[in-house]
Amino acid sequence: MPVRPRHSITSNGSTDYHSVEEIVISSDDDEPVPIARPSALNTTPRRTQQAVAPPSTRPQNLQGCSTTPAIKKTCFTAAPLPTTPSRAQAPPRRQFATPRTPRTPARPPVTPSSRTPTSAATIATIHKRLQGIWPTFPGWLHEAPLAVAWEMMRIGVHCKVDLNALDMHYNPEWATPRGIEKMWEDLKAYDKEYPLMVNDDSLVDLRFKSFPAKPADGIFAEALKSFEFAGNTVVMVASLDYAHPKDTTGPLFVLDMKPLKLEKGCRLTRRFGADRFLEILIASPTSYAAQHAKIPGASEAIIHWLSLNQHPLAGREWRPFYTKSAGFRNHKTDDTLLPASQAAKKVQSERIHLFAEDGVNFKAAPPDQDFVVPVDETMESRTRFSVMQMLNWLLQIDSNMDQPYLKLFSRISLGLTKTTPAITFRQDQFIHQEKDLVSPAGNVMNDGIGRMSLATARRLRDALGLPDIPSAVQGRIGSAKGMWIRDVDDDGCLTEDGEENFWIETFPSQRKWICDFEDPLKRTLEVKDVSRELSSGNLNLQFLPVLEDRAIDRDKMRKALGDRLRRDLAREFEAQDNAFTSPIHFKQWLGQHFSTRKRRVAHGHVAMIGGMPESKEEEMHMMLDSGFVPKDCKYMTEATLKLQQNMCDELRTKMKITVGCSAYVYMCVDFTGKVPEGEVHLAFSNKFRAEDQDLSFTLLTGCDVLVARAPAHFPSDVQRVKAVFRPELHVLRDVIIFPAKGNVALADKLSGGDYDGDLAWVCWDQEIVENFENAEVPEQPDLSKYITKEKTTFRELVAEKNGAAGAAMLEMIKKSFQFAMLPDFLGICTNYKEKLCYHRRNVNDDAALILSSLVGQLVDASKQGIIFTNETWRRLQKDCFQSFQPPDPAYKTENWDFLNVPDEAMHIIDYLKFRVGIPAITHHLNALKAKLNPDASPRKSLTPSDEPRRNHYDPDLTKLYNNFDELAKSSTTFKVLLAALKASLAALFEAWQTNQRNPTDPSQKVESFNTRVARIYPAYQAITLKSLDIKINPTTAFLVSGVNPAAHQDSRGSYLVNPDDSSTFALLKASTLFRWYYNRSPSFVWAMAGRQLCVLKALATNGGSATGGHLSVVVPSMYAAMGTDQKYIKQYLARREGDANGRLGGWVEEIEGDDGLGGGLGQREPGEYDGY
Repeated sequence: MPVRPRHSITSNGSTDYHSVEEIVISSDDDEPVPIARPSALNTTPRRTQQAVAPPSTRPQNLQGCSTTPAIKKTCFTAAPLPTTPSRAQAPPRRQFATPRTPRTPARPPVTPSSRTPTSAATIATIHKRLQGIWPTFPGWLHEAPLAVAWEMMRIGVHCKVDLNALDMHYNPEWATPRGIEKMWEDLKAYDKEYPLMVNDDSLVDLRFKSFPAKPADGIFAEALKSFEFAGNTVVMVASLDYAHPKDTTGPLFVLDMKPLKLEKGCRLTRRFGADRFLEILIASPTSYAAQHAKIPGASEAIIHWLSLNQHPLAGREWRPFYTKSAGFRNHKTDDTLLPASQAAKKVQSERIHLFAEDGVNFKAAPPDQDFVVPVDETMESRTRFSVMQMLNWLLQIDSNMDQPYLKLFSRISLGLTKTTPAITFRQDQFIHQEKDLVSPAGNVMNDGIGRMSLATARRLRDALGLPDIPSAVQGRIGSAKGMWIRDVDDDGCLTEDGEENFWIETFPSQRKWICDFEDPLKRTLEVKDVSRELSSGNLNLQFLPVLEDRAIDRDKMRKALGDRLRRDLAREFEAQDNAFTSPIHFKQWLGQHFSTRKRRVAHGHVAMIGGMPESKEEEMHMMLDSGFVPKDCKYMTEATLKLQQNMCDELRTKMKITVGCSAYVYMCVDFTGKVPEGEVHLAFSNKFRAEDQDLSFTLLTGCDVLVARAPAHFPSDVQRVKAVFRPELHVLRDVIIFPAKGNVALADKLSGGDYDGDLAWVCWDQEIVENFENAEVPEQPDLSKYITKEKTTFRELVAEKNGAAGAAMLEMIKKSFQFAMLPDFLGICTNYKEKLCYHRRNVNDDAALILSSLVGQLVDASKQGIIFTNETWRRLQKDCFQSFQPPDPAYKTENWDFLNVPDEAMHIIDYLKFRVGIPAITHHLNALKAKLNPDASPRKSLTPSDEPRRNHYDPDLTKLYNNFDELAKSSTTFKVLLAALKASLAALFEAWQTNQRNPTDPSQKVESFNTRVARIYPAYQAITLKSLDIKINPTTAFLVSGVNPAAHQDSRGSYLVNPDDSSTFALLKASTLFRWYYNRSPSFVWAMAGRQLCVLKALATNGGSATGGHLSVVVPSMYAAMGTDQKYIKQYLARREGDANGRLGGWVEEIEGDDGLGGGLGQREPGEYDGY
C-alpha cells in the first residue's frame, strides 16, 4: 500500500480503495457526483428480455440488450439482426468487390407543409449524391495486408480508376518493404500485358497517369508489420472535399486518401490496434461556404449520413464515433495580424475519427456479450467489434449514464490524445482522494492537479529518457487527466516491504467519469508533456492592450515594449547576417531557429523526397555537412533567402516580441500551504539566461512579477503578484507554484484557467512590471437570455430508445455530431470583440465586459453543451451594440496612413507594427537581398569573388564528368557511354518539364513540386548502366557501376552494388546531370541527384579538413541522432576569434547553454527552439 502524502485534505488515514463506499468524480462546473466503488459496481441482475428498436431507428448489425432507464449494466455487443444466422453459424461475408448501393438511413417523416416540392427534390438530390463516394474494393485485393490495400486504393482514387474493373491478381511482392515500387511497376505495365483492353472505355491507360506521392521512407514497411514504429503509430488519413461546383449530379464529395504517416499513439490505438482507426477531414456540412448552405435540411442530411452509417474503404467497414473542429477553432487568430476577412474565406473543416467494425477476413465474435477483443490480437486475425463495444470499454457507459451525453461524448477525446505510455500502476498504488482542496468560499483550489511520489518521478525519467527527474508531468490515467507534481514531502524511502514507494493520487476535479481502473491500460500513466528547462518567451499580442490599459504611465509602457521589439529584431537580423560569415555560423543559426527533432524521431532518419531531404532546413544541414559554403553556392543562397524571407513575413504577420525576462511556465498549486495568497514560487533547473539582456537567474525572490494566460480578454487576466522563494518547495523547478490559499484560485483569475496543463506567461522585466497595476476581477454579466445549455443525460437517451443501449449510443453520436458541427462562434465573437475594442480604444468598458464573458463561455461550448446560434448572436449585437459592425483594425491591413498621427494617438499594436516593426524588417530584407544577390543591381559591377554566386556552377561537381569526357576523346566505350547517358537525362528533363495536368478537368490542380519529384525520381533511379542498353565489356562495367553481370548478387547487395548511392556510375550520372542542367533547372538537378552531389563535394574538399580531419561515414539512423552542439560552436568560434586577434586560444571557458539535444515531449508556447 503506498504511503499517503502528508497533507491536511482528509482527517482519516490512508484510503482503502476497496473498503470506502463512495468517492467523487468531477463534472467540471457541476456539483461533485458520488460514484460507487468497483466492488459495488454491476451488482444489479442483468435483464434478459430484449427490446427491439423500431425499424426506422434500429441501427444495422447492432442491437442493444433490453434495459430500462434504471439499468446498472448495459450490453453493447454487435448482435445479429433476427434475419441473420446465429453466431454458431457464421453469416456470409460481404462481397466488397461487388458494387452496391450505400445505405441511406431512414429520414424522419416530413409533413407536406414543412417543405416545398422544390426543396424536397433538392434533398433527394443530396441523398443521391451521397452515394458512390467510396470506391469499390476489388476482390483481387482480399488477400492483401491493409497497408497494401490502402496504397493501392490511393492510386486508384488519385487516377480516378475503378480498380474493381481491372483484371489483376494480388502479387505477394507488394507486401515487401519495396512493395510500393512493385505496385507502381505492375500498374504501369498493366496495359502492356492486356493490350486488347486499352480501347475499352471502362479502363484507363495507367502508363500516362501520374501517381500520388509515396509515404515517407520506411513507413510502408512498418505498416506491413504492426502499424507501430519506435513508439509511434502509422496513421491513415483521408479527406472529403466538395466536388467541383459545375458537377451537380455526381458524388457530393471527392475522396482524397493521404499517404501513410507516423504519429504518437493514443490509448485507443494501443488497446485495439492503430490499423482499426481512420481519420477523415471533411468540409463542415454547416459551413456558410458549403455548396449546399442554402438548401434547407441539406446539412442535417449529410450529418445523418456521416454519423449513422458504416463507410466502406480499403476492405473495411468504418463507423464514425468522434468529431472535432479541424479549422478555425484551433486557429490562433489572436497571434496573427492577418485581416479577419482572409480567414473567413477558409471553409471550416471537421476531423472525423472512425473505427473498423468489420472487414475482409475479420473473424466472427464469440456470443459472449461481455467479449472484448484480445489486446494481443494481430492485424491478420482481427475480430468483428462494434463502436458501441469499443466506447463502452473506454467510458464504462453503464456506470456513467447520468452524465450529460454531450459531456460524455467530449470525454472520448481522452482516449484519442496523443501520448507516450510510461508507467503501469497496480490498483493499490492509487490514492483516489474523496475531496478537492476547497476554499472557504467553496471554490476548488487545485482544479486538475494531483501528486506523485519521488519513485514515480524517477521511473518517469527513465521511461521517457529525460536528463533529470521531472518536477511535473501532464498526462492521463484512467478517467483522470491533468498535471501531476512531485510530492515535496516524499523523501524516497522504501516501504516496509523494502519496495520503492510508487504511488499516484487523483482528485475529483481530475476524474472525468467513473472508472474501475481494472484494465492495465487504464492504470497506465500516459504522458503528454513534461516540465523542462525554460527559455525566454514571446509576448502574446492579446496581452498588449491589457498591458497598456493597466499601465500607470502608458507612454512609458509603450516605449518599453517598442524598445524590446527593436532589440529583438536587431538580434534576429544580426543572427541572419552572421549566418553567412562561415558554414559553422550558418549551422549555429539553423540549429537555433529550426527544429527538426520531431520529424527525425518520427521517421528514425531524415525523411527524403527524391534525392534531397523533404524540408529546406534539412537540405541546408546536409549540404553544410558535405562541405558547401553558403555564400559560394547559389542554390543554398536562394534557399536561405527564402527561409529568411519566410521568417520576415512571419515577423510582419505575427510580430513576435521576445521579452528576455519572461517565460511560459506550467501552473501548479502549493499542496503544502506555505505560499500565501498573492505570492508565487518559481525556481529554475539551470541558469536562466535572458535572451535580450546580459542577465541570468537561478530563482526569483523578493520581486514582483506578472502572470497571465492566453487568451486574455479581461484586464484582470494579467495579475501582478510577488515572487518569493520557499525552501520547502526547492525540488519543484521550471514550474510556477500558485497558492492554495484565498477564496479564488489564482489560475481561475487568469481567464478561467486551471491546473490541468495550462501555461502561464510569467514576466519579471521590472520596467514592465513596476508600471503595471492590477484590476479587480469583474462580475460576470447575465447572458442567460442568449445562451442555453443542452443537459440531456445518456440515461434519458436510453429511455427515448425504449432501453436499447446500442440505439442510444448511435443517437448520442448523431446528436453530438450535429452539435459539434454547428457554426463555430468562438472565432466570430473573438474577432468582433477585437474590432469593437479597437474602434472604441477601450478594453475595460461594458461592451468589452459583455463580449469577454461571452467568448469565455464559448471556449467550453462543446463540453458544456452551450447552444449559441446565429440568431442569438444577431440579437445580442442588436441589443447591446445596435448591430454596429466595426471595420478591421489597421494592424490587420497594410494601411500606412499614419504619417501625421502622433505616436501616442495610435493603437499600441498599430504603433509597434507600423512605426517599429515593418520599417526595420523592410530595411533589413532589402539589405539582405542586395547582399545575397550581387548582380541584382545593374549599376553594380561584379567582382571575381561574386562570380560563384552569379550562377549555380561549381567546378567540384563537374570534375568527374570532365574526367570521363576527357577519356571519351580516346575511348569509344566511354564516348558511347556518355552519349547514351546524356540522351537518357535529356529525356528525363523533358518529362520533368511536362506538368501532369488534365486540361479538360478544371478541378485538377497543377501538381506540386513534391508530387513532380515523386513522379520523376523513380525514372532517374532507373537510369543504370544496364538500362542504357550499350555494349560494354564486363571489366569496364564493373569498374563503372560496381556490378559484375556474371556474378550472382545476394539480396543484401554491397557498397558497390547500390546504383542510387555512391557507385562510380551513380556519381557520374549526378555529375553529368549537373554539368548540363545546373543553370537550366537547378531545382531539377538537386531534386534528382542531391545525395550524390553532396558526396562529390565532400570528396573534392575532403570535408574542408584544413585542421587535418578526415571524412566521416554515417548511417541514416545515426545521422538523425546527430545534433547541433551549440556549446561546441560557441567555444570553437570563441577560440577562432581569439586566434585571429592574437589572443590566447588554447583554453576557452565552459559556456553554458542548450546543446541542441535536450528533450521535451511536446510543443511549447512561442519562443522555444529545440535546436535540431
